[in-house]
Amino acid sequence: GSANYLDDYEEGTWTIRLSDGSVNAGSATGYYTKIGDTVFVRGAIGNVNVGSFNSGSDLQIIGLPFAISSSKNGFQRTSGTVSVDNIAFDGYLTLETGFASNTELRLVENISGSAADRVTVGQYTNNSADLWIQAVYPTDN
Repeated sequence: GSANYLDDYEEGTWTIRLSDGSVNAGSATGYYTKIGDTVFVRGAIGNVNVGSFNSGSDLQIIGLPFAISSSKNGFQRTSGTVSVDNIAFDGYLTLETGFASNTELRLVENISGSAADRVTVGQYTNNSADLWIQAVYPTDN
């Protein structure tokens, strides 16, 4: 019946950039699909000059096509995959959304027996690191 019709579907592109929270760099095209309040994003960015970034700041992937949900408390963390070249880390990497109402992702190091830790700019090899991402997150839009 009509209760099963899809009434909120959108596809498009978004501009992937890297940031340290103050300075932005790089530019690549990513793709998204939004179904209801769920956004699926994918894309790649690499060889970005982050020389002007603060090396101790969290490395951020910015420019998500929709703001992260502020009403779904506890569900702001994303699920997805990330593949990298020339980024130093321990354990394995996952993606997390930044903060509610923002449009960023962060890489998180998950180390057995330790607290999770965000990847910093200093772990990114300037002008040669590459990131491939695919993620899902909730939105209020």
